[in-house]
Amino acid sequence: MLSLAAALRQVKLSGCVKLSGCGRAGAEGSRRMLDFAIERGAIMSGNLPVDTVLAFLEQINARNVDGLCALMTGDHVFLDGLGNRMQGRESMRKGWAGYFRMFPDYRVSHTDVFSQGDVVAAFGSAEGTLAVKGELPKENHWSASAAWCAVVRMA
Repeated sequence: MLSLAAALRQVKLSGCVKLSGCGRAGAEGSRRMLDFAIERGAIMSGNLPVDTVLAFLEQINARNVDGLCALMTGDHVFLDGLGNRMQGRESMRKGWAGYFRMFPDYRVSHTDVFSQGDVVAAFGSAEGTLAVKGELPKENHWSASAAWCAVVRMA
């Protein structure tokens, strides 16, 4: 099993990761940085940062905007695959709600998760279908490799 540092070095070699920020897996991947706050006792496990990131991914798959926002800091920072930066829980609330309207079947999955301290890297895929007039045309479905790098802060 690779350490987080080794995994980040591998991705960094492709020119996609900065240790302070975001990563991308594969040519079709997406680049994201997530910043979370967790309250002590909110998640019961031996690895709070990993559990927090996994809970966030679960909330994405449930398309639960309130659940996502509950895991964010007030000054949450998100960088997307195009390098666009969004900051703040309320701006993210609007962003996620809009994204779930555009891609109502959006899902993420992870195959590997690495952590070191408060930094968690998850590697997997994302998929969805661009909605057109409430319909999900088969030709609008996409799937891509994805990687997320998250910094989890205790609230």
